[in-house]
Amino acid sequence: MIKYLLLIITVVFISCTTIRYNRQEVYLKEISRYNLKNGDTLVDIGCETGFHDNQIAYYYPDLFFVLEDIDANNLEQIKKNNANPQFVNPMKAGYELVLGTADTIPLQRATYKKILCRKTLHEFAHPGKMINEFKRILVPGGEVIIVEINPKYPGQKYHDCVRPFLNKAQIIQLFVNEGFQVKSADSYKAKSADLQDGNIIVFIK
Repeated sequence: MIKYLLLIITVVFISCTTIRYNRQEVYLKEISRYNLKNGDTLVDIGCETGFHDNQIAYYYPDLFFVLEDIDANNLEQIKKNNANPQFVNPMKAGYELVLGTADTIPLQRATYKKILCRKTLHEFAHPGKMINEFKRILVPGGEVIIVEINPKYPGQKYHDCVRPFLNKAQIIQLFVNEGFQVKSADSYKAKSADLQDGNIIVFIK
């Protein structure tokens, strides 16, 4: 009986360790495609509570983050997390918090070089308006990094999202329609059953 229980514990431990490793491996491969440099400013549109930005800052502590979200509660949670000395994953880089709206980004025109929009594009009610906002705040030659889950079937939605995922062709068409050029369009394969394949597309203004 004891040997049987030990076997179960070992299998569970190995499974959990493998999932964590796969998640970290996916993060590292994804972040490497952002082409970031220490000293850059990264505008994250739809940052939620900043979890992914914390991961990026771990590897690029000299970045500066502009964390934008339309939910004031998310931004307040970022403040609370980083004010708590017991928080296990604090932000290791400088940042500012920006409360946006569904159609506007309250940042200065022609100021930023890099925008990250991670698993957020499909949630925009008016994607053309937001893409034009990206264009407005970017300097000439500035980049937008889009990370989106690749739908397994047309109309697939993420949990309680109202709008479905966008595939690579749909994303590219949205940006080309607004005058952006494609710099790179890569796909990544999930290495665990709890993850899903996705696309990382970089556009240039």
